[in-house]
Amino acid sequence: MSGLKSIGGPEDKRLHRRQLFHWIGGHIDRDRSLTAKSRSEKYVECLKTSLQSGLWLKTPRVPDFLGKKREFEISLPICCFTETSIMEIGRHTLEYGRLGLGFPKRFVLQHSGMPVHYSSEFANHAVFASWCKLKRFIESQVLAKSMDLEMIDEVRKEFIYMSHFLKRMNKIPEPNSKRKPTARKVGKTTSAVPRSRSQPVPKKYFGETLPFLEEREWRIVAKERGNDVLPKNLEKNHSGDTPNYYLRYKPGKDLFSIVLPDERTYAAVIRDETLRRLLFGPEVPPVTLLCLKDIGTF
Repeated sequence: MSGLKSIGGPEDKRLHRRQLFHWIGGHIDRDRSLTAKSRSEKYVECLKTSLQSGLWLKTPRVPDFLGKKREFEISLPICCFTETSIMEIGRHTLEYGRLGLGFPKRFVLQHSGMPVHYSSEFANHAVFASWCKLKRFIESQVLAKSMDLEMIDEVRKEFIYMSHFLKRMNKIPEPNSKRKPTARKVGKTTSAVPRSRSQPVPKKYFGETLPFLEEREWRIVAKERGNDVLPKNLEKNHSGDTPNYYLRYKPGKDLFSIVLPDERTYAAVIRDETLRRLLFGPEVPPVTLLCLKDIGTF
């Protein structure tokens, strides 16, 4: 019984399953004019800015939606995390950046965050159909005539907020003109087991690949209520520029690990006096530093 009690406790060594990573720096890698040195310098500044200002909550750079008719759209500021192990994160970093900030799940939960609900977008899927039916009811004229308008508006805002924890399983399909032609197989294939042409072997069909489902995403969503916002410790960006809000965190207490893109950036972080003071101060547990390029070697 003592072994069962330790599961999930301090003795649990499943490091990457107990941390959620927020990946940033995609704008740096998209700038092809940068040299390796200048790219590394920008990543160091990106880390400093995050440590000093906090996580960004903003509307997505590429508008996200769910449903063939865009029934649910992401319009509120969000901050995204992934439960995907850093051993398997390669493709994810190509889009979001190669600087990973690792937080315990309790940090996200304390700020009203949670895992997203991955939903099918087929109209005949029972769960998605229920979401759509509820949305139509809230927006219906029947409800408007039977309830106070202020109350209806409050319910509508609550529903929109809840809908931000929905996500599609697959990527948005590309237009036909942008799709790459599928390569045709050349030559015949042989089988170890001879079979008659009149009796073809049935094939298994697993369905399409669901790349977003593999991200195992968690979100913190800003719940805006007039001049108020939840979670309470969000800080409004009054400059009118991106992001909409900042969420501060404390290295060692909230931030447990940092994954740096390469050895050059790792060395620059170690040499930087400001970062050493922020990450390895005497009053907090030291933050674990890892190098993305070395992850696969252990």
